[in-house]
Amino acid sequence: MNPASLTTGPARNQQLAEAVYRLLMQDGELPSCPVVALGQAAGAMYAGVRRYLEKELQSALLISWQGRFDAELMGNRQLVLREVGQPAPSPSAQQAAATLLRYLGAIPSGSPCLFLLSTGAARLCETTGGVLPALHTRLDQLHCYGLKLQDADWDQPAPDADDWTVLNGRLHWQRINPALEAGLPAFSFERGKPAA
Repeated sequence: MNPASLTTGPARNQQLAEAVYRLLMQDGELPSCPVVALGQAAGAMYAGVRRYLEKELQSALLISWQGRFDAELMGNRQLVLREVGQPAPSPSAQQAAATLLRYLGAIPSGSPCLFLLSTGAARLCETTGGVLPALHTRLDQLHCYGLKLQDADWDQPAPDADDWTVLNGRLHWQRINPALEAGLPAFSFERGKPAA
């Protein structure tokens, strides 16, 4: 994708939300489920899912860098939002990791859960307390779906393979480039479905 073809700020967020929405419409397999959005584009990706699920959206946890959430998200009392200060690891990153574990712990075992991942997802929950073993255990008890933004122009390079390894091996990932109508950039994603 040509970075010069992209807009920035609120318009870019709307484009990404629209891309996520259209991708979910094409796929048509996402059940009503809790949503976890992690990374720089957490709010924009969540907006696309919210539009797709509408009234069926059960709950959502969004974790991003400080200052990334707009006023509408900040005012939504149905969301759990955590902002992380830089550089990570930081006390706010440790609090975000603890919130993530509590949120996932409240989901009944065997239930579906959607992860929306973008640049910085892993660093947002870095801790020195070793949260990954507990997270692995909990994810093995859930029916996880995933959507990873692979766009290289979201302020930083695209997430590499190790950016959120906790879901690798638990999902079957497939790179997809949704065909969008003229006027929208062709964001690139990887879609993860539960491993058989």
